[in-house]
Amino acid sequence: MIRYLASVPLLIYLQGCAADRPPVRPPLDINRAAFEQQMLQRTLPAPPDAHLDAPLRLTHVSVPDYPMDLMRAGVQGTVAFRFCIEPDGSIRDVEIERSPHQKLSTLIRYTVGTWKFQPPLRDGVPVRVCDLRMQHVFRLE
Repeated sequence: MIRYLASVPLLIYLQGCAADRPPVRPPLDINRAAFEQQMLQRTLPAPPDAHLDAPLRLTHVSVPDYPMDLMRAGVQGTVAFRFCIEPDGSIRDVEIERSPHQKLSTLIRYTVGTWKFQPPLRDGVPVRVCDLRMQHVFRLE
């Protein structure tokens, strides 16, 4: 029997930042809503050249479902992606940098596109922030 270990968003690095923050790793039995709530409580450092007033904070997040056909086929791995946050906090320009399967790439593009951040501010004015890099791990146990 294949057990799905919750797909794990790793909010551990952005352009110019080292992996100095521990990855978010939910226990096997974690409640999906509780995990999403945990993600909403984290902040992300802005890229050094962004000069933002505050760290980036998610206001809406969803965790992608691991496709059953890929689970059965044993497909797992890390999807690395980058994106931009618009002045209104919406996500645009999700680009996949690395993925073990096209279906996981499509899933991440769609899911990350639904996320919302507090509008990034520079000197109190909402701005667009790009080249934010993240990873999402799809892992079977």
